[in-house]
Amino acid sequence: VYANTFLKVNLNENLFFKQTFGGDFRFTKNREFFGVEATRNGARDSRSNRSSSVRWHSVSESTLNFSKEFGSQSINAVAGFAYEKWDTEETQISSAGYTNDLIQTIPGANVTGAEMVEYQESLISYLSRVNYTLKDRYLLTASLRTDGSSKFGPETKYGLFPALSAGWNVTQEPFFP
Repeated sequence: VYANTFLKVNLNENLFFKQTFGGDFRFTKNREFFGVEATRNGARDSRSNRSSSVRWHSVSESTLNFSKEFGSQSINAVAGFAYEKWDTEETQISSAGYTNDLIQTIPGANVTGAEMVEYQESLISYLSRVNYTLKDRYLLTASLRTDGSSKFGPETKYGLFPALSAGWNVTQEPFFP
């Protein structure tokens, strides 16, 4: 199940704020059964594995967007904050020693292993980008993003990701056919 919604507020003709909320929910269930008739060794190799997983993922993003034209120049900028969180619960149980293929439930054999795991992951981001255009020909973009993640190591919880690019729209040049 996926869902997403947003609220956009125009603060003036050049500036607007946008708040986005979204997320998804996943439930998966797996079942394997290798019965007595499935192998040469019969009951000795019979086994069953069952697992299930529940995962909630939520996203919140807030951005402030600016856009303005000054004659033959234009500038577009965005600054924002984003937060994502994943909550996961996984269970797994294994059994072996089935005496026939008619009863495939876990109590029909010996439990050989069981496990339940719960964990959370999160990501927090601060982002900014500025686009500058001159005469619809010359383009310059600079961006800076800082991400903090629960997956990063204990000594480096945040990463800084800068970027710079330039472009030339040659089709807008007078000499271009």
